[in-house]
Amino acid sequence: MLFQEAMILIALKRLRGERTDASAYHLLSGKRSSQTITDAKWFQSKDLFGALPALDKPQFESITSSFYQRGWLEAGGVPGAEASAAIEPREKIVEEAGFDGWTYRDTGRQFWRRIALLIQTLSHLYQQKKQFVPIIQDVAAQQWVKRKLGAWGPEKYTVMTRLYEEMTDCLHELKEVQAFIFAYRLTGAETLGKTTEQIARLQGMEKAEIEYLFQGTVHALIKKAETHPGTVLHECLDAGGNPQLTVTAEKTLDFINKGLSLEGIAHARRLKESTIEDHFVEIAGEIEGFSIDDLVPPEQQEAIRRTAASLDTFKLKALKEQLDSDVTYFAIRLALAKGGEKGERKNRSAE
Repeated sequence: MLFQEAMILIALKRLRGERTDASAYHLLSGKRSSQTITDAKWFQSKDLFGALPALDKPQFESITSSFYQRGWLEAGGVPGAEASAAIEPREKIVEEAGFDGWTYRDTGRQFWRRIALLIQTLSHLYQQKKQFVPIIQDVAAQQWVKRKLGAWGPEKYTVMTRLYEEMTDCLHELKEVQAFIFAYRLTGAETLGKTTEQIARLQGMEKAEIEYLFQGTVHALIKKAETHPGTVLHECLDAGGNPQLTVTAEKTLDFINKGLSLEGIAHARRLKESTIEDHFVEIAGEIEGFSIDDLVPPEQQEAIRRTAASLDTFKLKALKEQLDSDVTYFAIRLALAKGGEKGERKNRSAE
């Protein structure tokens, strides 16, 4: 089974028929919308967000259509027993890869550029080769490396050793193929990093899977860096952090912090109230200290979460039918966003 096919089936399995097939496409392609973001969280699928950035809609529809024709998908887009058995090996790969597309997709690009250029530069300087063509042409990454080298001064070779040891420790915790992929992407004084296509041929694997595993390795390095202050890896992080909100939701949060109501924000931004509601749901799910108590009374929040746990579903209509008539869809979405992921309820994957 092709990697793209397996990932589509995995996404549909996670969604359990509670969302449309298109929701799986938006998740895998990395659509930065409030609905996709909440789906990634509620269905514990941040490790699928942006996993197939090159996948286009016609490809997705062609693949899912073939699944229905083969009987691999049941009504509602849920993989049947045969399909579920076929994707088990891929599910294990996804579980172990370290990929977290929602949390690290943007940060990962910057982190990799800094690491790749830093290693190339230190390697050349160590061999007293001051003239070379940077493998990374990004100006911001180049300026960052120059500043770091200036700050480290003569200690830069000690930094090089530390960085090697830190990355080695992290790569030992991952699958061997991921260490291979990451190492072959690096460029040094005497070695030119290989492309994704070249590594795919060397490994006899698909380009999409190589890219997924590579990004998973980058994300794993970031996770290690975040929890180990004082390391070289930690210095490679963006000190400004990584905002988890979409740009438009961040603008709404600015208005919230200024004291505007939902209706006032919609008027000020000239957007529909339903759009601003989407932003509130996204903010509630991503900003830990954001309170929804003024919008949904705590006792109503508890009733919503208790019902969701009892029914074991995130289907909004099914939940509303079981709740008091004054509970709105917006309240349900907010309470679920603030209440956490499926992991806090019974494990559906074990069913």
